[in-house]
Amino acid sequence: MIRIEIIRTIYTLIHLRDPVTAQHSYAMAVCAYELAKIFDPDHAGDYYLGGLVHDVGKIGWPDWLLKGEQKVSSEDKKLLIRHVSDGVRFLSQLNLPPVILQMTQFHHERNDGTGYPTGVFGKYIPISGKIAAVSDVYSALRMDRPYRKGIAHEEAIAIMEEDRGLDRFVLARFKECYEGRKSIENLLLRHRSAMDSSHAQQGV
Repeated sequence: MIRIEIIRTIYTLIHLRDPVTAQHSYAMAVCAYELAKIFDPDHAGDYYLGGLVHDVGKIGWPDWLLKGEQKVSSEDKKLLIRHVSDGVRFLSQLNLPPVILQMTQFHHERNDGTGYPTGVFGKYIPISGKIAAVSDVYSALRMDRPYRKGIAHEEAIAIMEEDRGLDRFVLARFKECYEGRKSIENLLLRHRSAMDSSHAQQGV
């Protein structure tokens, strides 16, 4: 119960810092939970909690990077990459379950070694990291961003199938996760409805 309250507090901070990052994290958590019920059912709840806070390192980003619409330079990418180690360092002080730390540490690593921050590959990435990677990419593609609209489920899956860095087996099982997809569709509808109402009130 204590760890749930800790995660809830951290997630609230992320939402206060940037609602877009919080929405992405929630969608990622839903996907990870559905996959964990297949691959690691005894710890499925930890995957959901881990998804909510996997990007906590981003709260240290300046606004122009966190909320900006411009492309980042190669120098800026160093700061972008650092959110992984910042997140792990922060969460490791809280005595949380290993899965939560692993999801934060490995969600940008790839099976073929092209990920970051360390470029580990294949067998050196735990199942939690592979689940986090698939869930993170799907959520990122589906959710609206300041610089682009989210894309449809079918298009997102097509893009992910071309990404050789994502685990093939995890991705194959992800395509069967109807409940996770339905939850994200509902989230997208609520978010876009809220945005439309806000624009209407502003006369946009």
